[in-house]
Amino acid sequence: MKLFFTKDSQGEIKLEIQRGTDRIEFDYVEMLRQLMENNEIETPDYENVDQKEKEKIQSLLSEIKLAVEEGKNQILD
Repeated sequence: MKLFFTKDSQGEIKLEIQRGTDRIEFDYVEMLRQLMENNEIETPDYENVDQKEKEKIQSLLSEIKLAVEEGKNQILD
């Protein structure tokens, strides 16, 4: 899965996700679908995002990958 983070002139970070060869507006369901198929997140692309923000994003993405892995290993009743 590939993510794209872009910081605008107001300081807001916009997120897009790659689906196939297209970049689309971020969608949580699409993210989870892709992570369930293959729990990998490619190094994201960043535009105008500072280092501290990148580190926070990387930490969050690591936590998401771990949660998906744990969820895939849960036995459902």
